[in-house]
Amino acid sequence: SLSAEPKKFMTEVFDKLIPNNGVDEAEYQRGIDQVLNDADRLSQSAVDEILKVFPTLKTAFKD
Repeated sequence: SLSAEPKKFMTEVFDKLIPNNGVDEAEYQRGIDQVLNDADRLSQSAVDEILKVFPTLKTAFKD
């Protein structure tokens, strides 16, 4: 189970990337942009924890 910071981030990722009521392309793109911006603001420990559980997300995080 993820701790609070990475859990909040991953919840927001799924909320933004999995539309609940149809797909508006512009809104979807804004969601992707927001997720990538949020990823840049995570603490290194949160990033490490997320990548341990979801290693395929490495490309979402800048080196």
